[in-house]
Amino acid sequence: MYRFVFETGFKHQHSRSESIHARRRPWQPAGLLPLLLPLLALAQGGPPMITDDPDTPGDGNWEINLSTSAIRLGVQRLRNPAHVDANYGYGERLQLKVEGGVADIGGPAGQHAGVDDLLVGTKWRFIDPGEQAWHVSTYPQLRLQASARAVRDGEAAPAPALFLPLEASLNLGACTLVTDAGYQTQRTGGNQWLAGVLGGWRLDRELELMAEARYTRDVARGGHDLLLNLGLRRRLGEHLQLLLAAGSALATGIDPTRYQVYLGVQVGVEGLAPR
Repeated sequence: MYRFVFETGFKHQHSRSESIHARRRPWQPAGLLPLLLPLLALAQGGPPMITDDPDTPGDGNWEINLSTSAIRLGVQRLRNPAHVDANYGYGERLQLKVEGGVADIGGPAGQHAGVDDLLVGTKWRFIDPGEQAWHVSTYPQLRLQASARAVRDGEAAPAPALFLPLEASLNLGACTLVTDAGYQTQRTGGNQWLAGVLGGWRLDRELELMAEARYTRDVARGGHDLLLNLGLRRRLGEHLQLLLAAGSALATGIDPTRYQVYLGVQVGVEGLAPR
């Protein structure tokens, strides 16, 4: 049986620019991108939320997500107007992932757009004792440079960058608790610790509500953020879901995150193994 997976809409991941922890200076897209773009990719979570869980698509199943992203940092704006995220289940505990798209950053001084970097990753759920028990996985993700020209023009951040997280989840019937934590290292510096806690509540077969808190700490500068995000999944059909999320950061920096939003639809493909 085939089940087609498709996701589209506004999606945005929380991140911090260098100007958050420094004095205000003229808008510089090339200086902002090394910290913003890697986090948009590497902090990627279970749609529509950022915090990820140990779940995988299942053997021979695909999840192909198409989305757009939006974040507002003070007067600066970053969007991914077209983004493709393809995930394949190899066995019951492994997930292979590749994603990329188009990045668009703008502010008072102008706008830049170009090809975003490529992200590849493998999730392995190495603890899976069954229902109502903790499941644990690891999900290393590597960001690769898509275009030297895009880096030179300030449309992409220098690569590579590596994100090394652990994820855990506990199913308690109608409620689910999810947490993840990891370290991100980047070629240009700006290494970070990231962690998240998420609670999900299934009200009925059609509707699930979610809330998360996301913490980010900059290793070099010691700055930190706490993001609060709310979301829902609404079943529209047997293989179709509406995904919504919105959030804002509690920050002390000069340019705090004003908002982040996600609007998407999710579908997919079951039992279609590559030849």
